Amino acid sequence: MNPVTRPKIAQLKKARSKIASLLMTLTLLLVVTSQSHGFFLLQYLTQPDPQWGFINNVNLYKGHMYARGLYRTPLVNGKGGYLVYVVYNDKGEEIEEIGALEEDSPYANSIIMNAADYNHYINEYEVLRQNFEDFYGDDPAVQPELLTQQAYQDRLLELTVVGSDTPGDWQGDDATHKISPFTASVLVLPEAMLYTAKTQYLLGAFPIDLTLSAQNTELDGETQSIILSADGKVLYKSKERIAHRSIFYED
Repeated sequence: MNPVTRPKIAQLKKARSKIASLLMTLTLLLVVTSQSHGFFLLQYLTQPDPQWGFINNVNLYKGHMYARGLYRTPLVNGKGGYLVYVVYNDKGEEIEEIGALEEDSPYANSIIMNAADYNHYINEYEVLRQNFEDFYGDDPAVQPELLTQQAYQDRLLELTVVGSDTPGDWQGDDATHKISPFTASVLVLPEAMLYTAKTQYLLGAFPIDLTLSAQNTELDGETQSIILSADGKVLYKSKERIAHRSIFYED
């Protein structure tokens, strides 16, 4: 053997030994961690995922394969094929049927929202109100106004700059005054503060109808998920997870 290649071979053996040692260390670390505190990946894979209904992800990491779909109601006389809201417990098991998203039902065009997101919007609304009061004072005659989406859209067409003799001359900025189709209510500046044609009018937009007094406070700590109508009204609350009924096939 060429004496020049011997050091290289020795270096390769040493490198392979280090790699093997490192892999063994990582394997032991994975086992110890998963046994004591639950390694985050294994812990995730062995817990139900609410997005997948009653499918338990433990089967994925054990080598099973699933094809997953959403259940739809049977077609009868050309009608049907609607998604169905159900409630799942923390094990991913279906425990209650809420109803189908039929065209003439309250659930048509509704959305699911978790309680944390709902409370986030309530908190955002309160912060905007408080910031306004901190900056402009608490004069009841000059306070931000809550409007429904439709009332906001109608109002934009008739806003007038303070002191102007030309009705509807407020122009605003389209980029900062457009709202999402899923917006249910908005918080706006008092009209008495529109001093220029470009004064910012929109302060905040929310998928919840906060014009309803029963909906502008945070949900209780037990509620986990809700169903919101297309116009932002709370249709259903649950202490468990709400989702569309799922179906799956094991391979």
